[in-house]
This record gives sequence, structure tokens and C-alpha cells, in this order.
Amino acid sequence: MPIPRVFRFMTAATTIILCASGLSACAAGERNPEGLVLRTAGTVLPVAPATDAYMEALLSGTLVKGPGGCLFVESNGVRSLVVWRHGSTLSSDGNTVRNGRSSLSVGDYVEIGGGFGTPPNSLPIPDACLTESPEAFFSSAP
Repeated sequence: MPIPRVFRFMTAATTIILCASGLSACAAGERNPEGLVLRTAGTVLPVAPATDAYMEALLSGTLVKGPGGCLFVESNGVRSLVVWRHGSTLSSDGNTVRNGRSSLSVGDYVEIGGGFGTPPNSLPIPDACLTESPEAFFSSAP
């Protein structure tokens, strides 16, 4: 039995509303399997695609805003660019990352699980954010 036209319209309208509100039903990772870059109030937040594999290194230090507006973790004078785990969001003032159940703000001491790797070319991280190192820390847990 065919689906009545009114139900098809309601389903399409609901999908559009969910996408516009930023709910996970329309995660940007679906449009770009390599992840996405959020930009808010001069802050740049690279976000990794969804994955079932996680690295287990620990990055600790102070969360700072660095070159290009990207967020770095600084420890002993060394800055590491963070590519945040899938689903991470940025506050409207660009100073707080919501990473799972945690909120991490610029200036906070942080400990983040994950590991180092080279961001894929398809992840549009500004060149200025990669001046410290061509590698980034891919977070898997706050």
C-alpha cells in the first residue's frame, strides 16, 4: 500500500526542521565523511567524523586559543591542535567546547584521551592552525 502524500510531506518537513536545528539526525559528518569545521565568534573547531575506533593516549595541559582561532592544548610551551571527537559543539562565544558530557573552556586545565595523527586534506582546517605542527591530536574522550 503506498504511503499517503500527507505523510511523505510531514516526514520531509520534520527532517528539514531537525537539520535546521542541528540535531544529530542530520550530522554534518554525513555530508563530509572526513569531519567538519565549526566556526563561531572567531574560534575554529575541527570535529572528527564518527568512528568506532579510539586511540588511548592522554593529552594534558591548558586549553588555549591559538593561531587561526583554533583551540590548542598547551603543555610545557608546546601547543597541540585538537581535532575534537564527533558530536562536539562550540559555545556561542567561541570559548567553550562541549565534548560529550564535559564542557571545556579556554584557560582550563584539561586532560583529553585520543592520539596524534595527520588531519585529512578534506578537513578544511585553516593553514594558520597548522603552523605549530602538521599533526593534530584527535580526541576520543574528555
